[in-house]
Amino acid sequence: MSVKFDLATRTDAVAPSDVLVMIELAKEMEKDGIKVTYMVQGQPDFDTPAHIKQAAYDALEAGYTGYPPGEGYIDLRQAVARKLRRENGLEYDPATEIIITNGAALGIYLAVTAVVNPGDDVLVTNPGYASYHMVVGSAGGRPNLVPLRRIDERWMLTEEDLEEAVTDKTKAIILNSPGNPSGRVMTEDEYRMVGSFAKRHNLIVITDEVYEHFVYDGGKHISIAGLSDDLRGRTITLNSFSKTYAMTGWRLGYVGAPDYLTSAMAKMNAVAGRAAAAFVQRAGIVALDGPQDCVKEMAESYARRREIILEELKIVPGISYSKPEGAFYAFVDASEYGMDCTELAKHVLKVGHVVTTPGTYYGSAGEGHLRLSFCIDDKDIRTGVAGLRTALEALR
Repeated sequence: MSVKFDLATRTDAVAPSDVLVMIELAKEMEKDGIKVTYMVQGQPDFDTPAHIKQAAYDALEAGYTGYPPGEGYIDLRQAVARKLRRENGLEYDPATEIIITNGAALGIYLAVTAVVNPGDDVLVTNPGYASYHMVVGSAGGRPNLVPLRRIDERWMLTEEDLEEAVTDKTKAIILNSPGNPSGRVMTEDEYRMVGSFAKRHNLIVITDEVYEHFVYDGGKHISIAGLSDDLRGRTITLNSFSKTYAMTGWRLGYVGAPDYLTSAMAKMNAVAGRAAAAFVQRAGIVALDGPQDCVKEMAESYARRREIILEELKIVPGISYSKPEGAFYAFVDASEYGMDCTELAKHVLKVGHVVTTPGTYYGSAGEGHLRLSFCIDDKDIRTGVAGLRTALEALR
């Protein structure tokens, strides 16, 4: 008989990914010959641009196969600094204020573990990306959920809700714009309100900006760290190559923050992941400094696909949704059907052969919702929404 030991309680904060659970269920259906449409994952269907892949090949041939520097190659950090200056109006010293990470997921982990002590509160939007509250909980902190409200067909964060959620133990607030799963894009007025709130309560701001290039209807992405020197001094800016350059499997991201914060994150990075693979980092330089036509083309494609999914959703009975302002998700409210959203997602898979994500994976405010990804082929969008309609009509 095998011996079992008590495990660390921090693991209790990490729940299985509903995305992966739904994918596994779909794979079982496919074994039975059933064709399934995947609208579940934030996985761009574009290939990584050829010039970026070539840079990786060239780096391998040039011998970039050993350990890279812990914080990343300095010339990649310099390329990140140029990008942040050019596109975000942010000034960071590449030698001391930028860290290269194994994707934005590791950046989130480093940011939280570097600043959150056991017993600290961290404000996290509800709904919001699931990893935020899991990482906070595993660090011994308490994720204090702040509701996003649908106001005038937009998901919005209000000052009243922030003030109600903050406590004397609150250490930080995590922001995500463009947002997953809501598709919201924070305005400058919202950012300034949150900035004033953060200064008033002396909070660190952790901002996840991985969808920054996918903003629609003439909207504009804003980096909160660029709004004032005080906000720069308390903000950790996270980003990734995954969505912008269709490099999800490359695991390459970066963090920009004042050196007192990056020095703490560097300590955690030394034991948690170190920098991304050497040849991947060389490709990252080419991605940032090379032609950006590929980014524009993907953004235009997602904008077109958004119009397709919105047009298709119009004829699905019993649902409501806010028009996504950014990212590539539609967060659909199907609460009229009165089903637990996990059971609803399973029903949609079984009857409509469409894989979606249950809304509660993103917090309690997601109950009754399904997240539909539209970073897939135009035809699959139409097929997927048709399957959703078939499944929901079967419930009426």
